[in-house]
Amino acid sequence: LNNVTVSPPPVNRATEIPTFLPAQTELPPGSEAAVNALALVLPLNAAGTPATIAEVFRQGCVDALHSVNTSLQLDTYAHSGSSRQAVSAYQNALEDGAQLIIGPMQKNNVNALLKQYPQAPVKTLLLQPVAGNTETPNYYVLTIDIEKEAEALARLISRQTSRVLVISDNSRIAQRQKSAFSKAWTTQKQKPPDYFYIYDPAKDWQKLFNRLRDLSEKEAKETESARPSLLLFSAGNTDFTRRARNFIPQSYPLYAGSIFFSGSDDINFLDNLYIMEMPWFVAAASESIRVFARPEIRLRPALQQRFYALGADACRVAAQSPLWFDGWLMEGASGSL
Repeated sequence: LNNVTVSPPPVNRATEIPTFLPAQTELPPGSEAAVNALALVLPLNAAGTPATIAEVFRQGCVDALHSVNTSLQLDTYAHSGSSRQAVSAYQNALEDGAQLIIGPMQKNNVNALLKQYPQAPVKTLLLQPVAGNTETPNYYVLTIDIEKEAEALARLISRQTSRVLVISDNSRIAQRQKSAFSKAWTTQKQKPPDYFYIYDPAKDWQKLFNRLRDLSEKEAKETESARPSLLLFSAGNTDFTRRARNFIPQSYPLYAGSIFFSGSDDINFLDNLYIMEMPWFVAAASESIRVFARPEIRLRPALQQRFYALGADACRVAAQSPLWFDGWLMEGASGSL
């Protein structure tokens, strides 16, 4: 495994580094040749959180590749986070013969790269979603995306009931979740969900409780079922979802995205709360995770752990890129890919 961190523009590749023995994988007919050179384009030279996230992502990648029998050569191209440097780092990776590139990681860098290369010169796994439905040949996406989570929850809930109430406030993160959930729900059910907005927390939480309590009593008189047909989705951050669960009658199931989880133990005291979460957290004992996971990573903040899991999956799927065809599936630490 060759793991070299460099900053654009110069890249020194003069030293030969021993590699793992190649995996003896028999590829199906029509598959591509194995990838031998993989590059990471990450903002490791940025300030603050972006650099921390990039480093833990890189560590997840390295640990995952160490856990498998691969001859993959890995190079890391560090940049400051500016679009100019990110594109320059990507170009350096191309010039050095990278056959698959992972990154960039930040939205502005992804947008700049797509402008420079509308069609990727080599397979490129972006770490941010591509806006719109623009055709982007040779680009793939692996990302932590709260909108995608909300869409998945909408599809899941739509299979259980025809009635859902979305609770949100005016925060940007709540509006992103609400919009994504509503779009997916409407596609499934041909009608929008119901909404309840928390404009004034001092008054509106109690109004929500009273409304649901009255509805629950009415339904109990009209039906013999003790289980409410109404499910609820919390579009908001950790504190918002915690308050939603505390102000909603316990009989009503409440669903939320992984943004709720912050590693706090108080989640154990919130009944009838269902969270979309990574296998990294809820299936930590599985062999596919234990084989590479560093125990000390689980002492990090939840967000860093998510990007460690994402880095591990990004490099594991890159190693399997010759197998990417319809029906290919990998159960990863960050989800089903």
